Amino acid sequence: MSKFIEVTAGKKVLINTDEIACVEPSEDYKDGKEVCIITLIHTTKRHVEGRKFITKESYEEVKQMIIGTK
Repeated sequence: MSKFIEVTAGKKVLINTDEIACVEPSEDYKDGKEVCIITLIHTTKRHVEGRKFITKESYEEVKQMIIGTK
């Protein structure tokens, strides 16, 4: 069964943790706050699609959501 996390990427977004390829820390270029970049890969029979989300949550917060302790 798939697990979803809710993050803020401009608006609230539900992300299927099975589609997460990479989670990396970064800084917001506007105000220097810590943010997180989540890279998703979605595979179908004919296509592989990649998408990146820049979240307002920090890397540590997203990591804890994925692990399931938050």
